[in-house]
Amino acid sequence: MVNTNLFQTKEAGEKAASGLLNKNFFIYLVPLVAVLIVYGAGKIWSQSLDGQKTGLESGIERESSDLFNKDTERVADFQHRLDEIGASISTRRNPLDFLRWLEQNIIAGAAVSKLELSGDNLKMEIAADNYMTIAKQILAFKKSESSRDVRISALSRDSKGGVGFSAEISLRK
Repeated sequence: MVNTNLFQTKEAGEKAASGLLNKNFFIYLVPLVAVLIVYGAGKIWSQSLDGQKTGLESGIERESSDLFNKDTERVADFQHRLDEIGASISTRRNPLDFLRWLEQNIIAGAAVSKLELSGDNLKMEIAADNYMTIAKQILAFKKSESSRDVRISALSRDSKGGVGFSAEISLRK
């Protein structure tokens, strides 16, 4: 080890100092800076997308709740109308049933000149040829199983000799 020089020469020191800014340094520095730029841009873009996502989610939530509330109100209103219609239909009697009842209980010689239906009550005016026909008609109404009460409100005689009467009949349900 006789020829080993442990001292550095001036040239070797200059090379070492210039080695810090040489080509190898930039080879490592450029990718590092590029990675940091890409990372920062990705972070900024991610925050921007998160803001847009939050805005869209709140808009969707608001529109969804508005739509749901409107549909719910409309369905509830429609259901209420259907319930009202069902209750009205179930409590009302069919006018054809009254006419069938009248057809079955009217006797020959009697003619209905006025008919008014309200609830389960029939108001009618009946004309006949004589008092006997009127008496038979009233008896037929009273004998009917569907009638609850028969009330005669007026009895009249016309100029041609015909007789008429007004009656109120309460029918059973």
